[in-house]
Amino acid sequence: MECSPTSDYFVASAFFTGFSIKDLHCEYSLPAGYRVGPLEEKHAEQVTREKHYGDLRKNLSFFKYLLRNGFATAAVFNEHHDPVAYVLQRPEGGMGCGYVVPEYRGRGFFKVVLYELLQEMGRRGETHGYADVTGDNKASLGAMLSIGGSLYEHFEACWAEFIPKTLANGQLKNGH
Repeated sequence: MECSPTSDYFVASAFFTGFSIKDLHCEYSLPAGYRVGPLEEKHAEQVTREKHYGDLRKNLSFFKYLLRNGFATAAVFNEHHDPVAYVLQRPEGGMGCGYVVPEYRGRGFFKVVLYELLQEMGRRGETHGYADVTGDNKASLGAMLSIGGSLYEHFEACWAEFIPKTLANGQLKNGH
């Protein structure tokens, strides 16, 4: 399989970062009324709207599956209980679908959700995490490095996203 600029998921360049969970560091305080917590299945529609990965109906089913079946997530919720920043653990174990609502960017919320997701992964027995980020997303890369991530130099890959025909068979539960 070749990567192609005509595919739905083509990215011309990306950075790959790795994390040793025991070596992470992040101090933060949230504005009054804000909190950190996991996403729920009811947030799948928001994630689908904000993340653009091809067929929206398949994505909605996929995100509902992840959120319903206990994949690790972390979000910052505002005073209205709306997720304004979030990141999810994908079935292969990496972190993905990271997003900050545009009017909330520049406040360090992505760093917070990355850190909290990695902490949750650690509580579940993981010792390391990884994420990829598009080459033009310097802010996300900066957040990853600021909490203790390491940049893998000369990384080159071609990803194939997999969404099974039936998500209900339980074989993808918790990354397995």
